[in-house]
Amino acid sequence: MSSQSKYGVAILLAGCFFWVVNHFDLLQPVTCFDCFFRHGVPFAFFNEGGFAGGGGIIWPGALGDAFVVVAAGAMLGWVWNSLTRRVSH
Repeated sequence: MSSQSKYGVAILLAGCFFWVVNHFDLLQPVTCFDCFFRHGVPFAFFNEGGFAGGGGIIWPGALGDAFVVVAAGAMLGWVWNSLTRRVSH
């Protein structure tokens, strides 16, 4: 497997991992109906508003989450690539 494909698979795995974690975070019940409730791991990317509204996407959190997915995938790809590196004599 080439080095580029390892990084691609690693980023895909990191994306799937964070999708599952955020999916379970979104399933958490709202504990207060008139409060704001933020969703997202590691950064809040969605705000569920109270009776007056105010809910929606939090763009800096969404961009931060995207950066974390790419950074975690790159780190995982680097580790995978360095563990499977062939040493020629």
